Amino acid sequence: MAELLVVGYPEPETARRALETVELLQSDRVLRTAGAAIVYKAEDGHVGVTLPGESTGMGAAVGSTAGRVVGILFFMPIGGWLVGGAIGWLAGTLRDWGISGDFRAECAELLQPSSSALVVLVDGAIPDQAVAALQPLGGTVLRTSLSEDAERDMRQAFETDRRANGDSG
Repeated sequence: MAELLVVGYPEPETARRALETVELLQSDRVLRTAGAAIVYKAEDGHVGVTLPGESTGMGAAVGSTAGRVVGILFFMPIGGWLVGGAIGWLAGTLRDWGISGDFRAECAELLQPSSSALVVLVDGAIPDQAVAALQPLGGTVLRTSLSEDAERDMRQAFETDRRANGDSG
């Protein structure tokens, strides 16, 4: 069973350093992830998402599949995509995945103006090791387990974005 790890930071730079730590843990085979993203909220309230390996920088993944999932996770309309029935459909999907409204509310509370969060779908190794490796960076850690269906669907969302960004994985 996979685990969703969300770590909130008071500024965007720390989430980028945390993502670098996660990538290092992956290269050292301490951790396996199915996907990761950084969510940030600017001082003016603009919310954006970026995925690892994006060549065009922060915000390039706005409107992506994983970006939409992360947007609903944080109750944030990202890139104007979350309109009408799409909000209800995706929110219902997250609920079906076992991601509670309480967990989503905690995630949304993490994201204040000028802050960021690292979102990681941990599918291998012990999530406690990832948390321990990220601990020196501080931040607020939230964790939830995902059902097998949730893991599969979220993995597909991140994989779709990896292919769209030209990363073979």
